[in-house]
Amino acid sequence: MPTLTLAVGGSDGGATVTNVAREAAIKTKAALLAEASKYMGVPAEALDTKDSQIIIKGTDNAFPFQTFVIDGEGITESYRGSAPPYDHTGKTVKVYNLIFAEVEVDTETGQVYLTKQIGAADVGKAIRPKSVDNQIVSTLSWTQGVGLTEEYIYDTASGILLNGGFLDYKIPCMSDVATDTIPIIVETGLAGGCYGATGIGENLYDKGVIQMAVFNAIGKWIYDVPITPDKVLKALGKI
Repeated sequence: MPTLTLAVGGSDGGATVTNVAREAAIKTKAALLAEASKYMGVPAEALDTKDSQIIIKGTDNAFPFQTFVIDGEGITESYRGSAPPYDHTGKTVKVYNLIFAEVEVDTETGQVYLTKQIGAADVGKAIRPKSVDNQIVSTLSWTQGVGLTEEYIYDTASGILLNGGFLDYKIPCMSDVATDTIPIIVETGLAGGCYGATGIGENLYDKGVIQMAVFNAIGKWIYDVPITPDKVLKALGKI
């Protein structure tokens, strides 16, 4: 199995992670073929891998990987290094993301309901699409929380934070996320990671999408997030 040693993380880590994973995997494959060569009595150059099996090139002979695992121990190789997110021209590669939000606003109570979210993310290449879907949805949830519910409340006399825990500091949970939440994966292959991949996460977040949706609903800008009912009513001149 490959062992990764990373220099960066988060959304920026995608380009490095995929390149490092590839290099570690190449070393692991070479070690596996070397071990198989000893067992099968043929040069490692005559072997290859396919469908989790070692094959002898040009023949139908195939052996499962586990055949070469000794005493239950796997084959482990590590790689330390990174690859900058540059294309062949030496320029930084840019990828783009779009997010959309649809809201309903109760003008009597000031309550804002998030009814639909869409996140379209250019990840270059989705190495594991399900993980990318989950990352897009989680970032949309983050956008929702900052835009509508997450607010620190301080005691004006003492300056003490009154809602420092998640019981009082309202982050969206599963029941709060818009039922109609749609992640869209865009694969341009233009980023600097392995197979043209890049990271996805913080770079999809934008609290402004909630503000713009509310403006389109009530015709009034609310610049201070989160957009709570009292702020909506104040913007409408009702309080």
